[in-house]
Amino acid sequence: MYHGIIPKDSTKETIAEERKWRKWADDVLVHTLSPNVYRTKDEALQAFTWFSEVGHWKDLFPVWEQYLVVYVGAFAMWIIGKRLKKKYSLKDDVRQSLYDECNVWLRELKRKGTEFHGGIRPNLADLAVY
Repeated sequence: MYHGIIPKDSTKETIAEERKWRKWADDVLVHTLSPNVYRTKDEALQAFTWFSEVGHWKDLFPVWEQYLVVYVGAFAMWIIGKRLKKKYSLKDDVRQSLYDECNVWLRELKRKGTEFHGGIRPNLADLAVY
């Protein structure tokens, strides 16, 4: 990660701790996101409609392709969200699962007594979470 050069304000222990929380963000937190964004068919459709608007798809694709991507994409992501919910044993209210994992992160920051996992400056664990 640091190409063998440990930053002067880091130790092997702080780097291991940073790696642990980056892994948590990748292996735990991230799996609560899609089920929340695509929680219902309507929310999935809202998300893809927004993607279309901010991506200026009307300037890039024919209307039929826009509709295809918006409707098929929204439906596919809604299904994927349901499968992720089951695969990772998220709560029936997936929003609560997201809140629970965010609270895990916040408890760690409180334990450290710092605004960032990296202390006064964000480290790679902070970037992975945010």
